[in-house]
Amino acid sequence: LQVLDDGRLTDGQGNTVNFKNTVIIATSNAGFGYGQNNDDENKVDVMERIAPFFRPEFLNRFNAVIEFNQLSKDDLKKIVDLMLDQVNKTLAKKDITLDVTDAAKELLMEQGYDKTMGARPLRR
Repeated sequence: LQVLDDGRLTDGQGNTVNFKNTVIIATSNAGFGYGQNNDDENKVDVMERIAPFFRPEFLNRFNAVIEFNQLSKDDLKKIVDLMLDQVNKTLAKKDITLDVTDAAKELLMEQGYDKTMGARPLRR
């Protein structure tokens, strides 16, 4: 709350960091799983879903809350392609090329996706 109230933060050694003109991005899985289907009746306001997990004085200081949807299969394919491009750039420095079939990409998408973790396991 010190950052949000004073615009600065002091650590245990007394060092102060100025947060003026700074955008702070905080992520949380709090409230995840509610309103997953797209029915307007079942959608609950994001703030209502995260309220049980955070104190009101903390939530009242948010300017915006953005909800991210689960990754689609098309999103995963794009992520796999981007990651393979990075691998190929690294390998190109050693004059090595890696060709990956569509079937191998499908396997990477299946093994690299977890419903709760998203595409994080893909990096491993």
